[in-house]
Amino acid sequence: MKKKQSPIFITLGVVVLMLCYYFFIYLPANERDLRSQRFRVLENIDINLQSKIINSAALLENLLKGYLKERPVYKTQLNTYIQNFPQKDFELLPIKNLGVNPSLKANVLEVEKVETTIAIDSNSQNFDLLLTKNINNILPKKDSVFRIGLRSTLQRFIIPLFPETIFDEYIIFKDNNVVWESFPSGIVNAQRDSILIKDKGILSSGVRDLSSRGVGYKMFLQPVKFGGRSNLIIAGLLTDERYSQEKKQLQMHMLMLLTTLVIIIIVAFPWLKLYQMGSKDRLTISDGIGSVVVAILLSSLFFFVFFKYNVLLRPDHTDDARQSLANAISSTLIKEIDTAYNALARLDTLITKDNSLRLDIREVQSQTAKKGNFYENKSDSIPFKKKQRLNSITIPVNTNETFWIEGSGWEIYNWTSRAENAPHNNLGTRAYFKRINSGSTYQLNGNILKPYFLEQIVSWTRGGFTTVISRRSLLPKDKDSIVAAMSFNLKSLQNTVMTDGYQFAIVNKNGLVIYHTDPSKNLNENLKKEFSETNELLSNLESGSAKKFVTNYGGKRYKILCQQVPNLPYFVVLFDNTIYKETRDI
Repeated sequence: MKKKQSPIFITLGVVVLMLCYYFFIYLPANERDLRSQRFRVLENIDINLQSKIINSAALLENLLKGYLKERPVYKTQLNTYIQNFPQKDFELLPIKNLGVNPSLKANVLEVEKVETTIAIDSNSQNFDLLLTKNINNILPKKDSVFRIGLRSTLQRFIIPLFPETIFDEYIIFKDNNVVWESFPSGIVNAQRDSILIKDKGILSSGVRDLSSRGVGYKMFLQPVKFGGRSNLIIAGLLTDERYSQEKKQLQMHMLMLLTTLVIIIIVAFPWLKLYQMGSKDRLTISDGIGSVVVAILLSSLFFFVFFKYNVLLRPDHTDDARQSLANAISSTLIKEIDTAYNALARLDTLITKDNSLRLDIREVQSQTAKKGNFYENKSDSIPFKKKQRLNSITIPVNTNETFWIEGSGWEIYNWTSRAENAPHNNLGTRAYFKRINSGSTYQLNGNILKPYFLEQIVSWTRGGFTTVISRRSLLPKDKDSIVAAMSFNLKSLQNTVMTDGYQFAIVNKNGLVIYHTDPSKNLNENLKKEFSETNELLSNLESGSAKKFVTNYGGKRYKILCQQVPNLPYFVVLFDNTIYKETRDI
């Protein structure tokens, strides 16, 4: 009897162990990963929002510095620029001299003291970012407080930072009120102390259950600092259905393995029956036929199982595809940098040899290119041959603007592709300026005679992501050297079409994404925080050698190839979604 029952007990034992593993180990771990990933997204939103505020404040401070530095006529021109500033993302507010304002003394009436404040209108969803500065060192006999600001909406300023596919909905709370929501949630009032998680008197991020319009949600809450005294709570919502589905889902390779084991057990039932037969049981014709059929089916099944799982015994041909793609991305990037460097060198040579071009130029990529800053009411024509020369250099590289920076960090000349030049900025804090002056540069294709620097930034004047290449200028100088720089767009990394299942990123040595198949992740994601196999990535970034490994990223499983770009501290990271490989193997 025990012999007959042993297969049953063994089978039940295996099933119980698998269920225990699934419910007590796999599901809790999967839920932790799910929550951790969602909170990382909210943390990234917080970090990127602070960066955007800092970038906006830098734009305002530069405009204010120019206003206070330049000659009186420039103030009128700068006000004209502010009034005509494109209002796609925000509106610039006029510069005001507040004189001596007692309410500001405690905060800004120190020499060179700058304060940034943000005021939000919950009804209109508008907000004003105001930068207030004391210039007592410039006007020593009279305290003067100047203020400049920008006005935007939450929809235009914050919402572009929200990933579309990570959460189903978003809500923004401020002062117990909903100031923005992506759907009609029906929430009228929400007490801060009630929605955040309180642990030992400390309010922090957490997960709450919410029911809205008959739909259940998991609400992930993250407090966010928005300006000096303003605080927001950003809530990312997942429907209960999606949350449960992602929590319970099995990886494709695990699902296929379990399915294969179940099929083997079902097919092997006739053999299990023979194993349980006693001395008094008879072997029937159907038992014999069943045994033969089982042998045939199991032979076929074991063949396909071996074909599927003999990874160690067969070469992975997708390695060649990943390697080819990574090499192509590296070579294309190097080629575009080489082209941009040569274009900048030609433009620098042009302005060095031709004194008539040593001023601002607008519409530099057009046949209507003009000398002089639009807001200085200057519009001198450029000879046809010089226009052609400028066009032939700037159009192939897709330049945004080319500019020259003196030793103090101020722009002295600006050539832009737009219809108007921005006021001259102080760019002394930008790495592409400091690294050239300090001599801490890269070498073009390893050539020490061609030093340059490359930086990925969010433009203070345009507000968008761009790449800047810089080198030492040939322009004559008195004491400090002049830096020539050019903002341009890398065509090969824009709207890149990849084979299904593949994507790529280019990261620096710190793991920061500087280019990605999804442009919204440029400068907004760090793979050291996103990869489950962080140590594999770290060892690769430190050693500089090519490496292959498997990791979880964004809730999916990827085969990774990471290799350094020659002569640059950048790494191409190629993602190969394992789901597509499983589908191909089927």
